[in-house]
Amino acid sequence: SEVLAMKSCQHFMYPHFNIDQKLFDYLDNENSDFLVVAAIGVSGVGKSTLMNIIANQNYVRVDSDGNFKPFKSQHEVFATKTAQIYEGSTIDTFITTDRIIVLDPSPLASNVQRRDMIVAESDDLKMLLMLIQLCHLIVVVHNGYPDMSLLRLINVAEMMVPSDVKHRPRFIYVGNNMQPGTKPM
Repeated sequence: SEVLAMKSCQHFMYPHFNIDQKLFDYLDNENSDFLVVAAIGVSGVGKSTLMNIIANQNYVRVDSDGNFKPFKSQHEVFATKTAQIYEGSTIDTFITTDRIIVLDPSPLASNVQRRDMIVAESDDLKMLLMLIQLCHLIVVVHNGYPDMSLLRLINVAEMMVPSDVKHRPRFIYVGNNMQPGTKPM
């Protein structure tokens, strides 16, 4: 069946892990018609920018020096959230006409909400477990060296997934905002 073109993203998961059931049906593990992709990382590493590029091919342009530059914000599918105050763990969703379901979760291992550390880490783990069970591909975005807290969180989440689960995502690690010839942070 044909996928209708979405004009903007929709919330898949609201704060306090309230799930949109209609979108959840699209993410059913038995559905092999879609590729489910998510980007995870700490705050400000470029997860939403990367998801905008995947969701909207008109989001970037190449300047005269061959560098990729984003167009203005009216081309954004996902709001770039560097200055946004998070109200809880959320996931925004966009479905492309190429049958890619793009998931843009709030930052992990950042505690940008200034919550109790145990609560924050527990919420991060819940979100990561859900993404591991839903996604075909998880892009881990980082600046410089990957964040050790996030790597530990990924490791713990992978150990918590039951061994009889048929579906496991692929993880891809992407260093973002790094210039050639510069040392990682």
